[in-house]
Amino acid sequence: MPSLREWLLRCKEDLAQKDLDRLLEDFRHFQALPLKGLSLEEARECAALLEELLLEAEALKADYETGLSGLSEIRERLHTFFQQLRYLLLSHNL
Repeated sequence: MPSLREWLLRCKEDLAQKDLDRLLEDFRHFQALPLKGLSLEEARECAALLEELLLEAEALKADYETGLSGLSEIRERLHTFFQQLRYLLLSHNL
């Protein structure tokens, strides 16, 4: 059975590959593992890996939000373009 560290590394890899379904599944496994019996060094390493994972997740979230904002702007501009195009077509039909 993988250790806490190994599960966190898998989670980081999932996030790097943007495999969010697998990330969720692997993170559930990570959360289910007992913390009892961890050495101080293992706990520190897991805390550092978890912090890295959270920072990477925040960066990915920001990237997605930027992308969604861009898509929204494109949709608005296309809507305006289609309205202008319809007006032009209607004016030619009159």
